[in-house]
Amino acid sequence: MLNTPPSTVDGLKRHAKKLSKSLSIPLHRAQAQAAVFCGYPTFAVALESLSGKPPSVAAPILTPRHRLYVSAWWTDRDTHQSGREVWWVDLSAPYSQLLTPSQMRLPGPFARLTPLAEDHLFLDYRFDSQERARHYVCLALRTWMFVDATKLRPSTTKSRVYPEGKSSNAIPGRDHSSGWYDPITKGYVFVDEPYEPAARHKANDRAQWGIKHQYDIAKPQWPGMYLPGGDSGSRLYLVASKKDGPPLAPLVKALDKLPAPPVPEAWKGESAQGLSHFVSPGKAATKTVAPEASKTRKAQTPTPRGKQPNKMSIETHERLGSILKVVNADTYMREGVRNRMTKLRGTLDSWIQNEYSAKELPFDRFTEVYFGDAPATSFEKSLPQQQREAHMANLANIKQTLEQHYAPTKVRALTNHIDQMMKSLSTWK
Repeated sequence: MLNTPPSTVDGLKRHAKKLSKSLSIPLHRAQAQAAVFCGYPTFAVALESLSGKPPSVAAPILTPRHRLYVSAWWTDRDTHQSGREVWWVDLSAPYSQLLTPSQMRLPGPFARLTPLAEDHLFLDYRFDSQERARHYVCLALRTWMFVDATKLRPSTTKSRVYPEGKSSNAIPGRDHSSGWYDPITKGYVFVDEPYEPAARHKANDRAQWGIKHQYDIAKPQWPGMYLPGGDSGSRLYLVASKKDGPPLAPLVKALDKLPAPPVPEAWKGESAQGLSHFVSPGKAATKTVAPEASKTRKAQTPTPRGKQPNKMSIETHERLGSILKVVNADTYMREGVRNRMTKLRGTLDSWIQNEYSAKELPFDRFTEVYFGDAPATSFEKSLPQQQREAHMANLANIKQTLEQHYAPTKVRALTNHIDQMMKSLSTWK
């Protein structure tokens, strides 16, 4: 396999054909990987650049600024080999200035990212293969590139990104979507990352939706965060209200200045054998060494959030998560419940991460507890009294369970949320 990217069109095409043959993948996918390996977002842009034509996107950012390293561990279940993967991106500011700690604890790509230094985030989970570790390192890096370029902030208030605040009005064919907030304009952006074939299939419906609801839809040439890669990969779309949302043109311009997104197929990071912590330049500058590899998450966390007086069993967390998913699905249209539900689930999701190590709570199981598979959302504008009372009883049970397992000062905010949710349900006619 090449270590140096090809510098001609013919060389690029030959490299793509070799990739297709060696990896047994379709040629179009191999072309996309070859383009990324050469530092271009798409195969078409790579052909333009290598043929001497004026580039259709701005040149990649080459000057290092604030480098962010993301590392991860893995242990192969079959061979029992272990290793460490590290890759990095250059940002315009330290990551701590781009997002607050609470924003970094939101579910999604930031989950289990643990600060180990001012320039280093550790994915606090031991993956079951080198490929999966690289996949999640790349996903985290792509997300930070997006945050840095757009200066948008992750938002859990997803209703703000839908027309009339209704998810039933969401853009057709949405997939791998997320909500973002613009702190400058105070507007919201819906980021949609469907697979390209699905987006093409729904293109007319999506265009008509934009006209009907007066929403702008923009597609940057930078392919996105979720799973970019060729004609069959996901592609990023920005969606915002013409009236209340931020202008999309500056966001597109900023994204198109980014270099190609990191992908595992074009891995250019650092790999090492064994489960040792990567010592970043920022950490080395403090003249302290990262803690030795540990089996527990708490030993890996340099800034512990305080000793918890107690904890719930994983099974209790799962029971509460199942109840909350049902309540959330049935009461989604009740804003007084929905907003507090988001905070409640997010907090409990953060607690279970701190209470159990990756060995005790495998990643696949963890992701299902509070935000995994759930009943279909009901968009009913009211519920029968019997159903509301049943949900209120379940919420009262959750409140009692929390009070049994945690100190009063720790759960006071959550139990207040639950009280307000029950009050909102009681007056929902």
